[in-house]
Amino acid sequence: MFSAQHRKILVRAREIINDPARWTQGVNATSDANEEIDPCNPHAVAFCANGAMLRASSELNSSPDRLVGPLDEAAILLGYHDFVQVNDNFSHSKVLEMFDKAIALCEEDSSEPVL
Repeated sequence: MFSAQHRKILVRAREIINDPARWTQGVNATSDANEEIDPCNPHAVAFCANGAMLRASSELNSSPDRLVGPLDEAAILLGYHDFVQVNDNFSHSKVLEMFDKAIALCEEDSSEPVL
């Protein structure tokens, strides 16, 4: 269901927001001046979960289409509505937990035999 590319993007996105100072809520990304900015702009310094995914997909030259599937599934498995709810209403550590769960889901998918 989820590809190796999903996993690469998730791992990179988690790296981007690993430091709480590089994480934000309510907007995809902010600049040093704490102004909303495109997450792919080189002046972006803090990212929400979605913004980190967009930035990671850009860095890895991957299409951003359907990237949030693993994050949404992880959020639901953790008892939430979707990944946006987790990012915008809960702690940084909860967001990292969601990323870890999404990465694990991708690893589970890649370990299943192909029929």
